[in-house]
Amino acid sequence: MNTESGHLSLGRRLTRDSVWVSMGLVVSSVTSLLVSAFLARMLGPAEFGLYFLAFTSITVIAIVAQFGLNVSAVYLIADARTKSTLGLAGRIARICVTGGTVGAVLFALLFGSVFGAWFYGDLLRGDALVPRVSIIGLWLAAFALKALLADVLRGFSAIRSYVCVSGALTGVLTSVAFGLAWWRAGSMSLSGVISVSALAWWFALCVAGFLVFLQVRGLSKGPTNTHVLDVARVSIPLMLTQLLLVGQNYVAIWILAAFCPPTDVGILGAVIRLVEAGAFPLIVVNTIGAPMIAELHAAGAFRQLEKLLRAFAAIGTGPLLLMVIVVILVGDSCLGAIFGESYEKGHVAFVLLALSRLTTGVRGAAHTTLMMTGHGKKILWIAVSSIVLQVGAGVVVAPRWGLDGIALAIMGATFWQSFLTWYAVKRYVGVYSHPAMPRDLARLVRRVSRGEGV
Repeated sequence: MNTESGHLSLGRRLTRDSVWVSMGLVVSSVTSLLVSAFLARMLGPAEFGLYFLAFTSITVIAIVAQFGLNVSAVYLIADARTKSTLGLAGRIARICVTGGTVGAVLFALLFGSVFGAWFYGDLLRGDALVPRVSIIGLWLAAFALKALLADVLRGFSAIRSYVCVSGALTGVLTSVAFGLAWWRAGSMSLSGVISVSALAWWFALCVAGFLVFLQVRGLSKGPTNTHVLDVARVSIPLMLTQLLLVGQNYVAIWILAAFCPPTDVGILGAVIRLVEAGAFPLIVVNTIGAPMIAELHAAGAFRQLEKLLRAFAAIGTGPLLLMVIVVILVGDSCLGAIFGESYEKGHVAFVLLALSRLTTGVRGAAHTTLMMTGHGKKILWIAVSSIVLQVGAGVVVAPRWGLDGIALAIMGATFWQSFLTWYAVKRYVGVYSHPAMPRDLARLVRRVSRGEGV
């Protein structure tokens, strides 16, 4: 078995893994923006909107197709390895892969047939996607199973392999393919774009499958008293939670698609991609900070935990505040320069979504703190309230104000979610998570640089 980090201390492992995860996030973020820029120019707003509609729907449907096995694989495999029951870890991995394969095939057949034609054509008004549902079904199968295999690798602490297949590999493949197409021809059909995307995910799936095979090939079959139902009891609740957390990011897009032309969906997709790029520092500190938050909370070091959280919030808020200023002043020019002149119409939506992202910076690592301190159910209910607010407001404003109205609904729901998450951390954990003052942040940085701790 690959004992990639077996002889390293926990601290060194956390540092090394954080570096790899951060590198993977950088590659994924950059390539995602590049792919969006190439496609926005080659397809135009209307067809780019259809592509974005297909991509976001696949992202959410894949969660259901995995039955929550991707999340439980990380927890159950890591737990079995910690207890030195490697045979059990191998059995859990095989159960998860088998269940995920069944789910991926079933949902690929479902959305690659008549149901997919109804879903994209009648429900989301993406008529141009209907002739392409068979390719979308193949893309969905690879998307779901590759994500599951990546999390199996994460459960085995094969972080470098996880980073490669979780997003970096598909990002590099698609950005290179679409970049060459834009450079040589300047255009590509929607069918071609979806086909290339599906091929990239299938290639990454093959790589992920090979890496998982290397992890489990030397392991015994494990105890036979661990059955599929045992894993399912853990997986299904996790699936529902993940579905809500991811679905809240895309529900507004589907509402916009139901009431407005695909052009507006394409512009909103371009705006979302740019705003996500600005939030990258906050994503990094949340990813790196998770084990630190859990450790300080377990030790009862609440004063140090609050200092850490407020420092994280300050680091994440600074770039977001700068992004808001730039977007207000020259946001339309940024959209035009990156995606093309047709996307400058999204300036108002760009400002609103940048402001909504700023509130997530102000709340800092509140979401991660609740997850790492045993308050995951609070996140679930906050997500439910956010989705209800977003759907209710979106249905009202989308028919009247279109793109700008749906951006306003997203901003309102994000404000609400950020406040509730910040308040929950104060009430249930007992610490604040909003940004530290610059003077306090500078003092904390000096202490850490001298090796004095938080």
